[in-house]
Amino acid sequence: MQIVPGDAPDEALLQPSAFDRCVSIRGLHPEALEDLLRGRQAGRRAWQRGLKLSARLLDEPTDPAGKLQDFELDDGCAVLRSGAAGKVQVQSHHELGDVLQPISLNLLLAQQWARAGLLLVHGAAFEIQGTGILAMGEREAGKSVLTAAVLAAGGQIVSDDWVMLGRSDDGAFRAERLRDFLMFRKGWASHTLLGRLPDLVWADNPDDPKHIVRIKGQPKETFPEAIRIDRIWLLERDGPDRPLETTENSGTPIDAMKALMRATTPVLLSNRLPRERKALLELTRSLTGVLPSGRIRTGLDLVSTPATVLGKINRPAS
Repeated sequence: MQIVPGDAPDEALLQPSAFDRCVSIRGLHPEALEDLLRGRQAGRRAWQRGLKLSARLLDEPTDPAGKLQDFELDDGCAVLRSGAAGKVQVQSHHELGDVLQPISLNLLLAQQWARAGLLLVHGAAFEIQGTGILAMGEREAGKSVLTAAVLAAGGQIVSDDWVMLGRSDDGAFRAERLRDFLMFRKGWASHTLLGRLPDLVWADNPDDPKHIVRIKGQPKETFPEAIRIDRIWLLERDGPDRPLETTENSGTPIDAMKALMRATTPVLLSNRLPRERKALLELTRSLTGVLPSGRIRTGLDLVSTPATVLGKINRPAS
């Protein structure tokens, strides 16, 4: 995702690499907005009371439906109307909490991308042995360990946590990263797997409970900005202890659609924003109807022999 200056000093354009769409944001200098979207402290300082931002999807006719909707959040008030541009206002009672990006800004951008049929998904995207995977699961289902295992096995990582999902002009489903870093919980599994990658560049804070890897400066062949998605993995976990062996069972289109709905911003699929709901349901139905899905339970063997285990669960169904 490129963030480039617009025509005005306080305008920035967000341009994905995998999709021919663009969103304009007004209200912040492009450098400050980039810092904010990248989770940097300089950007957080720009999120001040009195800030007013607006966003619109370029080259898309306005087709409003329903009335203006106010979404009052901890760090700002998002004012949205289905099928139209939106805005965020930061007032005296709003505070930016312990989040990487403002929740109200994320909602504003997610609504504009949804107008273009692009879905923002809480999930990991990577390529292993030539197959592009979108992996989704509840908290502590194993996305971080799986991502580290893919790296240790020589795979390519787009993101470990947050991606833009859509259909590109060639008809392929693609995932593009939305943040420029990876975060791994510190522990035996991540320490063992990432310890096999001596050339990885770290940006660690000793007091942070997670390892942080900034993608900038890493090999581009290991961290592509976007990939084609060929399969969906639904990560499952029954209890606090991981099994010895990783298992894979077939999933269903309904399983995959439910996972996608849980992994995105729920209000975009509600009747409050009918234009966005229609576009995103068309995408999710198409994607889950075409791509095969598997239900994955990651085991301890993923840490000891990542390449072997990933090759086993990535085999096409017979």
